[in-house]
Amino acid sequence: TGLLLVLVLGGLTATPPLAMDMYLPSLPAVTRSLHAPAATVQLTLTGTLAGLALGQLLVGPLSDTFGRRRPLLVGVGVHVLASLLCLVAPNVGVLGGLRVLQGFGAAAAAVVTMAIVRDLFVGRAAATLFSRLMLVLGVAPVLAPTIGGEVLRFTSWRGVFVVLAALGLM
Repeated sequence: TGLLLVLVLGGLTATPPLAMDMYLPSLPAVTRSLHAPAATVQLTLTGTLAGLALGQLLVGPLSDTFGRRRPLLVGVGVHVLASLLCLVAPNVGVLGGLRVLQGFGAAAAAVVTMAIVRDLFVGRAAATLFSRLMLVLGVAPVLAPTIGGEVLRFTSWRGVFVVLAALGLM
């Protein structure tokens, strides 16, 4: 159970950077597909970051009030749903709004993961687990564009969102 917990927490920790950075190689394809200016498509990244920031501010107090499970499940559910809706985004405005929602949902994974570690571990065990999660947090943004690029070899930019939804479900 200890290893499973660490793997789940590591996966949750990776969710926000994967949501941000797996999408990066898709930007030129999104620009072409949605017939939008590159600068406007780049704002979808800013939207995700804004959603992450807002989500962290709101989910933390909610997880303290309602427990860890419900805010985590709702947040990950929002992330998965927004990822799936990005598949059918008809224009860059809708995609940008969905990316804000996706970031908001992904924030729950980050915030609640840290709270769970604080709840379950103390001292050296907590420090060890936090250091491992920080390693995931450092490596995920580096690997995410490569993963996104590999996904693009087999599918369109919309396929990146299928992978993000699948990762959220796992």
